[in-house]
Order: sequence, then C-alpha cells, then structure tokens
Amino acid sequence: MRESELAALEAFFSAVVWTLVTEDIARIGGRLARRYRSSHRGIDDVDYLIAATAIVVDADLLTTNVRHFPMFPDLQPPY
Repeated sequence: MRESELAALEAFFSAVVWTLVTEDIARIGGRLARRYRSSHRGIDDVDYLIAATAIVVDADLLTTNVRHFPMFPDLQPPY
C-alpha cells in the first residue's frame, strides 16, 4: 500500500463509528438468516449481521448490493 493510500485509509477508519457485534445483534442476525436463507441464496452471514446491526442501532443502511438485504424492502442503491 502506498503512503498516500495509507493516509486516506487511516482518515476513513477514524471517521467510522464502530459498533461491536453484541449478543442481541447476533440473535437478530440469526433470525434474519433463518427467515431469508432458503428464499435468498447467496446472502453471507456477514450481511445478516450488517442488517441486524442497522436494525439494532437504528442506522440507515447504504449498499449497492440491495439483493442481499431483502429485509429492507424499500432499500435502494445510493446512486
């Protein structure tokens, strides 16, 4: 990684609000997986945890991969 890239990456990481995966988030992620796994193949466990985190912390979810988040029926790509 180039020095200029490293500086940009460090700036990005310092701007992010990090959320730990709590037991509550893990449980909700598991429920989402149980609900959508058979009808929406290809969704990774990480995507279920991202969705659960957005639900628990009441955050807006932004993604270009809306197919992996059927639990948000009104979700649109940001561009």
